Amino acid sequence: MVNLSLIQQYTHITDEKTCSSLANAAELVSFAPGAVIVPMNSIQDSLYLHHKGVVRSFYLNPNGKEITDLFVFHPGYPTVVPSPDKPAIEEVVAMTAVELIRIPLRWLTEQSRRDSSYLPLYIHLYERGLIMHCRVKMALRSYSATQRYIWFTQEFAPALSCASGKQIASFLGVSPETLSRIRNSAQVTPQIEPTAQNASGESMKDIQELFW
Repeated sequence: MVNLSLIQQYTHITDEKTCSSLANAAELVSFAPGAVIVPMNSIQDSLYLHHKGVVRSFYLNPNGKEITDLFVFHPGYPTVVPSPDKPAIEEVVAMTAVELIRIPLRWLTEQSRRDSSYLPLYIHLYERGLIMHCRVKMALRSYSATQRYIWFTQEFAPALSCASGKQIASFLGVSPETLSRIRNSAQVTPQIEPTAQNASGESMKDIQELFW
């Protein structure tokens, strides 16, 4: 069982009966640093909402190299939004000591079929996951390599102390050597100008405001 106020805060469901049912079905689970939360290719049986710590999701490219997809540390965000009865295409690991709210996926699916008041949870989490990924991908495509690293230090600061250079480099789409040069460069400035525009004329401020 999970504290009712956490369920209300993290799911944005207003129906008290639904929130109470979710709180009773959910559990707060802990993972040690380095623990695998969702193994790649496993059939997912749980929906995880972030509570504390930093997690990393990654996939393998055709050469078998790990590519970081995302670092998650914001409370209430989905650590992963699973597809029922389908294998996980990414592996999710704990970068620090982590606490997550685990909701059994089969239970949630069955409840959603019987009671439409559970559907907003799916919609809310998929929406947050989609916005999160869209914002990240837009920033990675809009910024130069140096700007991407500055953006990372501003938006993903909790990951700086627990992620390796290779993990950060793969997330930013640069080589570890390039990342090292950027980190050591005197040209790295502490801020990204929010009114700057990328090649397509999109405002950096507009991109930043899509999320967080």
